Amino acid sequence: MTTSPGLGITEISDQQAGAETTHNTAVRILEVIAHGGVKDRGLATPPGSPADGDSYIVAASGAGDWSSKDNHVAVNVSGTWKFCAPVEGMRLYLQDENTDVIYNGSVWCAREGTQALTDATTIAWDTSLGTNATVTLSATRTMGTPTNLNVNWLYKIIFTQPPAGGEYVAAAINWPSIFRFQNSSHSLSTTGGRQDFVSFRWDGTYMNEDSRRTYLDPD
Repeated sequence: MTTSPGLGITEISDQQAGAETTHNTAVRILEVIAHGGVKDRGLATPPGSPADGDSYIVAASGAGDWSSKDNHVAVNVSGTWKFCAPVEGMRLYLQDENTDVIYNGSVWCAREGTQALTDATTIAWDTSLGTNATVTLSATRTMGTPTNLNVNWLYKIIFTQPPAGGEYVAAAINWPSIFRFQNSSHSLSTTGGRQDFVSFRWDGTYMNEDSRRTYLDPD
């Protein structure tokens, strides 16, 4: 059997027996792509007892019936998993994250979405999980180089100072050279519990400051 050149969907062959099965499977896959909604992208193995029509993006190291299908769109068709390989520019909606994701040729990237980053000596930011981020600091930190960036996308982050009181010490951020600021540098506010918002646009080489707001009261 041949497959379509774009999405690799199995085509009906001449005088094929059971052509309706091939056709109906193609319709199910196209229905998911056209509708654009998948349940989750965090699973590497199929969920138990999926409903007919349930669809997922297969996470890294796919196993079981999803083996070797990383990043594919998996669709349950009458109890059997069928797959659609992603193509650059494909867009889907993640129902569990309430955000759009776009396949950039190597990874699914959230177009918006907000993620809470882990407060650590070096703060890691995988932007494919959300172009908006928050982090509550407990001490001075270094901002790591973000990963999975897309040219001309806007990335936003909110830093929250440690709560006031006790032995409060203001936290600062050490910025690597990949970040460029309008005034050559950026310092956080120093009041306990206050927030600083900074946005950047990635040009392929640098994260260029787009805007900033400081001394925001936390929500």
